[in-house]
Amino acid sequence: MFFLSNILKNRYILILSLLSPTLAYSNETLSLQDSVHQMLQHNLQLKSAAERVESMRSQVDVTKAYAMPNINISTAWRYTNDPLEVFGNKLSQQSVRTTDFIPNTLNHPSFQQNYQTRLGLSFPLFTGGALQAATSQAEAQAESSALMFAFQKQQRIYQTIAMYLQARQARDQQVVQEKSVQVATKRWKDVQALQIKGMSLMSDVMHAHVYVLQRQQMLAQANNDGYNTQERLSLIMGNHQNLQTVSLASPRIHAPIKSLDQLLQKAPDMRLDFKAMQQQMSMAEARQYELKSTDLPKVNLVAAQTWNSANPNIQHGNSTVGITVSMNLWDGGADHAQQRGAARKTSQLAWQIHDKKQHIQQEIKQAYRAFTLAQQHIQRQQEAAKQTQEALRIQSLRYQQGLETTSNLLRAQLASDQAEVSTIQATYDVILAKAALLLAAGLLNEGVVQ
Repeated sequence: MFFLSNILKNRYILILSLLSPTLAYSNETLSLQDSVHQMLQHNLQLKSAAERVESMRSQVDVTKAYAMPNINISTAWRYTNDPLEVFGNKLSQQSVRTTDFIPNTLNHPSFQQNYQTRLGLSFPLFTGGALQAATSQAEAQAESSALMFAFQKQQRIYQTIAMYLQARQARDQQVVQEKSVQVATKRWKDVQALQIKGMSLMSDVMHAHVYVLQRQQMLAQANNDGYNTQERLSLIMGNHQNLQTVSLASPRIHAPIKSLDQLLQKAPDMRLDFKAMQQQMSMAEARQYELKSTDLPKVNLVAAQTWNSANPNIQHGNSTVGITVSMNLWDGGADHAQQRGAARKTSQLAWQIHDKKQHIQQEIKQAYRAFTLAQQHIQRQQEAAKQTQEALRIQSLRYQQGLETTSNLLRAQLASDQAEVSTIQATYDVILAKAALLLAAGLLNEGVVQ
């Protein structure tokens, strides 16, 4: 009886410990906050996404560069007896003589080499807004990519929380199952002793033995779940740390939950994936403006300085400065077709944004109801655990007095064990439901976990 009361007392303490700040398993402790921090530092998928963001940002610099002057230098060597090129080279080299005008010399010149060095400049004076629109597109795309990356972080934080809770829950359930095996084994031995004294039936011994085997199987399952959840947690953290010898601290999410109306009202400003879609709309609008510029002329400034010599020297310089104007008069309607397509794309995004907003509101409502339900469930489950423990205590007393069968006692024991496991799960379900609500509202970040 003393042993049984201690077991019941220890189980009650276990349930209360789920709500305490820590529950030590070893000297080294890994908190939920540490797990999230390591995930953000080492998760391979986030590293890949971060590189994509940097790639999009570099594209902004590319488009901005198109609006700047372009300066290039080139050098070339040619060896030819083409009459026109030979005479042109002599003019460029400022080496024309009167003998070069003899018809036979003009028609059949000797081979001549020319070294040309060219320094060129081009600058877009007017593009009809195409360059500005291209820059706006690149900036919107980079911002959209950065926002989606931040949203991916929030999703990975939620996944890390889920993995951590599963690992911690598995360990707590291992403790329950280990104690359950101890209780079942003690009860089996007690029934065996009573059977030897003729105070119990062999069927009672068999029932007690079956219960021990069932509890051992549940313990083996709990151990297997523990290994699996720890491996998944280590994988998402990206450090492949062996968590078998590491204590998992009691998780907390300390962000306050606002009213449903407040969450719905602020969601468009907080949901990063929604803001990324708005940037995509800006990109589509800039694309429309860029395509409209095809109806306008393009004006470019060009300038060049060339040096020509029969030897590899920079001499005999010639300069050129000019302005080029180009305009597309007719392309078979391709430009206007692209303009219509871009307008439809913008309209499509507008409808998608409206639909996304409705879906976000639905996600928040569902997550809010799930969180409320989880809070109610844990309260009921804690009360149910107390009731099953008290029922087990009473039936244990009746069993000792010969007023209760072994089968009934074992059923009461099973109900108590299941109530403890359910209480553990309900405890972590509340935390996970809170994290899901924060994610749906766009409020989940590294700072809310501890």
